[in-house]
Formats: sequence, structure tokens, C-alpha cells
Amino acid sequence: MRGRLYIDKDKIVVASAVMDGFPGWETEPSTTNESKEEERMTNLPVLCYVRDNWAWFTTLPLEDQWGDDWDDVPYQHNAGYPYSSNPNSWELTKIAWDGPFIEPSEWTKGISVRFINAGVVPWLRTVTYIEPIITIFAGITLFGFRKRIERAGGHIYLR
Repeated sequence: MRGRLYIDKDKIVVASAVMDGFPGWETEPSTTNESKEEERMTNLPVLCYVRDNWAWFTTLPLEDQWGDDWDDVPYQHNAGYPYSSNPNSWELTKIAWDGPFIEPSEWTKGISVRFINAGVVPWLRTVTYIEPIITIFAGITLFGFRKRIERAGGHIYLR
């Protein structure tokens, strides 16, 4: 990956990130400042964590959602699930999904949930035999998540 990573106190900012070595990555601009602000104002749930075939969506601003050891590396051996929601201030939604996707732990080394949620790498990407490669980054809405999962032939499951 080429780009600039800025760490400013408690905030991580990724600017000009370009993934190398993954031609065909389908990356729609999903996290512009305007769209982030719009999502915050409408409290749409956004993707904040993935583990196995489960995905968690929060109505908190992404940088405010937290879980145990989300700043530890590697996340797959350290990070806990997102902290539960408080019905008076935010909601956390957990959904099941299936499809031909892999998590960052299967193709990267030494990354934390905090960096994934900052947009350094996607939470999910399709396996290499599917083209174009579809990526799902933190901050995507549930609607966008469903669209991408289904585009790859997968499904989401809600109660």
C-alpha cells in the first residue's frame, strides 16, 4: 500500500491510500468527509467490526466505537467484540453473512481494528478468483454492505 498515514494524538487519518498488488479492486469512494458527516447526522449504522461470518454496525461515529484491545496487533488474536450499545445514546447491530470473502487476518499481518476502521485495509475482500475483487471497508452502511455481499453471490441474514 502506498499512501500517507498520520497519527495525531488519538486520531488516525489515512490520506491518498492506494493499494498495490491488487489489480481489479473495486473501490467506490465510500468515506468522504461529506458522506461521513451525512451518516453521522442521520445515525445510519456503519460497519465497525467483522469476525468470522458476523458483522457489527454502530450508530456511533466510527472513531468513537471501541472494543477490548482494538489497538492491539494482530487484531485476530487480541481484539474483542465491540462494546455493547446504550439504547439512550447509540445502537449496535450484529448480522450474519456468507459469501466468498476473506478477512484481513487471511492476507495481512500485524494490523489492529483501529487501523482497519481508519481505512488502511478493508474488513472484507473477495477471494482472488472472483473479478473484479470487491472490497468492504469500515464505515459502509448496512445497505452498502448488503449490496456488496450480494454482488459477490453472498447473503445477509437478519432476524
